[in-house]
Amino acid sequence: MKDATLGVLALIGICVLILVCGIGSWFWNLGTGVINRQVNPDAIVSNYEWYEQQFRDIQAVEGQIKDAQEATTRLMNLIGPKQENWTFDQRQELYRLESNLTGLKQSRRSMIQTYNARASMVTSNMWKNSSLPHQIQE
Repeated sequence: MKDATLGVLALIGICVLILVCGIGSWFWNLGTGVINRQVNPDAIVSNYEWYEQQFRDIQAVEGQIKDAQEATTRLMNLIGPKQENWTFDQRQELYRLESNLTGLKQSRRSMIQTYNARASMVTSNMWKNSSLPHQIQE
């Protein structure tokens, strides 16, 4: 009976040891998998290029916003402030320009929020060019 009890305890001990080693190995593989995905050359280049491209895209949209604002101002200077004197076509053109401007502003806001969110992530922020801003103000 004593030998059987020791055998069962030994078997339970071996099972617990295998379980602990298996869970530990799983956590180790999980951690090294994350590290390997973030420090491999493809990930480094991809993250670096993403920040560069996103920053340049935001700058391009800001230029488009400036152009759209100038076009709206030019039209307003041309047609004057009195709405009752505006033709249907002038109203339509103003609405089109204002709609375009609103869409560009929304697009820029979304791009900035995505940039800022990624810049806050440790895993992708490690490879951002230090000359680029950490966060972009809206």
